[in-house]
Amino acid sequence: MKHMPSNTDTQAVLEILAKKLSVPQEQLIASARIQADLGADSLDIADISMVLEERFRIAIPDEQWGHDLTVGEVLELLARLQSQPVNSGE
Repeated sequence: MKHMPSNTDTQAVLEILAKKLSVPQEQLIASARIQADLGADSLDIADISMVLEERFRIAIPDEQWGHDLTVGEVLELLARLQSQPVNSGE
């Protein structure tokens, strides 16, 4: 994995995923696929995306969820989005 969030942010993401998917955190290994392995459907994905966006004050483009992301890919995506400058030119 190239980019990783802080341990605190990683733990927060794992807690969100465990709660939203009703799975124990032990199942949230880096290679676990959010949909195929953990049973998320499109409504779960939308809910997870909204919670992550609110919690971390980021915007996750819908196309990022276009394939069955793994837990590790979600963490990498979060780290990448957090490292980008905030666009305040609205």
